[in-house]
Amino acid sequence: MTTKKYYLLALLLSVIPCYGGAQQWNVFLSGTSSTTPSSYTIPSGKVYILEAVHLIKASGTPSPSTTQIRVSRKANNGSFAAYFTITIKDTFEGGTVWLPNKLRLKGGERLYIPTNASYGACRYFGILMDEADLYAANLPVELINPRLSGGKLMADAKVASPRPHKIIIQSATTDLSAFIYDPTGETTPTADPRTSVVSVDQGAVGKKFIRVMAKTRK
Repeated sequence: MTTKKYYLLALLLSVIPCYGGAQQWNVFLSGTSSTTPSSYTIPSGKVYILEAVHLIKASGTPSPSTTQIRVSRKANNGSFAAYFTITIKDTFEGGTVWLPNKLRLKGGERLYIPTNASYGACRYFGILMDEADLYAANLPVELINPRLSGGKLMADAKVASPRPHKIIIQSATTDLSAFIYDPTGETTPTADPRTSVVSVDQGAVGKKFIRVMAKTRK
């Protein structure tokens, strides 16, 4: 009787340097507090991807008619900047509002309190990353905790960035130069947005390798 052995190969795939990495970055501003700033400047060499805003109007002030954000953006052909007030919702209901389209700000540009009300708190939510990391199509990903369960080869795929991404699963049954897309591959998210559980069918071959790639979503 022949005993078949199955192997799960955990690879660290790094097509690009990781640089400083991306991180969740929340900016708190206020138009009424003497201890909380009313603007925030994106650090040099960084890019800020704005995803959502949470606005709380100051006590005793009328509610604004719309939900707005306010930024200053630098011109590419000079050192000057222009202010932009952007309406992201035609009503104001308070609470967190996600931008219909993410807004990208580069180093030296600023976030401000909107101008359509007096706000006790203005909270911007987004991702701050190195400018070089922004344009990386491939994100470093590490496979950890390899295991065999229910006829499937499984591992935890940990991506080095919180940026939105798509997981691509490949496998090989001969050597490490013959990886192809595996149609049995499955990806299950976890509570950590950087980590997913990946799996492929074990199959009937004597050994099987898998690798995982993470590509950014635009």
